[in-house]
Amino acid sequence: MGWGFRTFGAIAGTLSAAAVLVAPDAHADDGWVAVANSPNHEQQDFGYGPDQATAEATALAQCAVLQRSSDCRVLAVSTDCVATAWDVSEPLNRIYAGSGGGPEAAARGAIAAAGPDANDLQVRCTWWPRDAPQLPDASLAPSFA
Repeated sequence: MGWGFRTFGAIAGTLSAAAVLVAPDAHADDGWVAVANSPNHEQQDFGYGPDQATAEATALAQCAVLQRSSDCRVLAVSTDCVATAWDVSEPLNRIYAGSGGGPEAAARGAIAAAGPDANDLQVRCTWWPRDAPQLPDASLAPSFA
């Protein structure tokens, strides 16, 4: 009693269809986003990963290579969004970060932390740029006068 190609194909097809029907639903897991910076440079670097450690390591590695720096630090990490804004300190501007709550909330956090002269707003999300919303203007920084 031999198995013909048709019989084998029918069994394989039936098993494949059954496997698809009982498989769990897939869902999008967008992972993590992080931002890193060296206090001695006016630049930030973003990293993404499936978990917090990978996102942070990626951002730190980007910082070390692109800024040629050994003193990089993670400014913010989130499963949602991170944002950065700069103040106008001299001789180097200082960077401030915000995270979570969507791009608008992260942006507003960074702007508020940078103060009334906040500038150069940057936002990155785990899902960016899909469905990218309009971001707040850095000129909306709170006035402390």
